[in-house]
Amino acid sequence: MLSRMFACAGCVSAALWLVGCGSAVMRPAGDPPVGVVVHDPGLVGEWATKDPADSTQVRAIIRADAGGDLGMFLGSVVVHHDGQFKAATPVEITLTEIAGTRYLDLFLARSERDRLVTSVGFLVVPVHQFLKVERLGDELTLWMLNADTLERPAAVEGVGIQRVSVGGGHISMLSADSPRLHALLAKHGGDDGAFHRPVVLRRWTR
Repeated sequence: MLSRMFACAGCVSAALWLVGCGSAVMRPAGDPPVGVVVHDPGLVGEWATKDPADSTQVRAIIRADAGGDLGMFLGSVVVHHDGQFKAATPVEITLTEIAGTRYLDLFLARSERDRLVTSVGFLVVPVHQFLKVERLGDELTLWMLNADTLERPAAVEGVGIQRVSVGGGHISMLSADSPRLHALLAKHGGDDGAFHRPVVLRRWTR
């Protein structure tokens, strides 16, 4: 599962950290944040997976937004597999809270979006990745959305779901504006079935 974490699936899912297990979210351009933006300075730093049984190691570097906006962070995700470098993806991160639960809203960094638009133009589909998050000291736990189990509740909330073929599998993509996505997460954020099994990262120091 970690072998599919924090990857960018090229043009189709340009902001995905968790291709294959997680679900992409497409929102209208300029839509406001989903939930109340909150600030946690403890997110700043370097985080890494520590499971020795997994051949893929992920390191997330999070720093405060240079603009000084609370709840806004910049990051880079570096993936190694069997000790070899595989990918590094720059992202913009917004920390929000919905019904008492916190989420990371990930979006491909502006510099990378501009680079992709220059090379492939309108073929780029910018999408978000929402992760339920809990930080306890130097331990960061992330849960990826599971749109497949959310299909029926999403239909009730007016959130569209479609499956996009990627690399021999598929990504379930949610399509909604902020109010509809907010309603879905507020109602089902506490449901275990709405998310994949958690992934734990720990603060990494040199």
